[in-house]
Amino acid sequence: MKTQGKGKAVVWLELVASSGRIRVAADGSTDTFPLPIGTSAVAALFRRDPPTEGELETAIELIEEAVMPLAIKVPRGAVLVACSERARELVNLSTGSGARNVASLDAVEASFEQMALAVRRGAWSRELRMDASLCAGLLILREFMHHTGFGGIEVRDAIAFTANEAEG
Repeated sequence: MKTQGKGKAVVWLELVASSGRIRVAADGSTDTFPLPIGTSAVAALFRRDPPTEGELETAIELIEEAVMPLAIKVPRGAVLVACSERARELVNLSTGSGARNVASLDAVEASFEQMALAVRRGAWSRELRMDASLCAGLLILREFMHHTGFGGIEVRDAIAFTANEAEG
């Protein structure tokens, strides 16, 4: 465990192509837990562009299996933070702005609903087109936020993530 100053609990989400991890910093210590799913494994399930409803459901089930055990590791009232470029893309997608670094669960859900509409239609709209990796990242983020009770996500610079690790 690594030491961290007291205050509000922070959960760092590592959203990457391979298996990621979460770091839970609370009550003066930091614990790390594997996130046994990455965007590559989820994107590999998508054979069509956009994915089919069946592919989307299969992906959600796979993600839920990876995320649900983590729900008990996350303290209520914690702040969700990420520092990857994929997380930044998802926040930009969800807020409709490259200038924002925070997205609410409602905004992430709205992006998911746009993707789900494209899946039902079998075609992307002019306003929204996502590659398989971005679709996978959105699904992982949505399921993680939903099942762990986060109301939003903040994207910070990677330097802040590294500094957090160095504190211990």
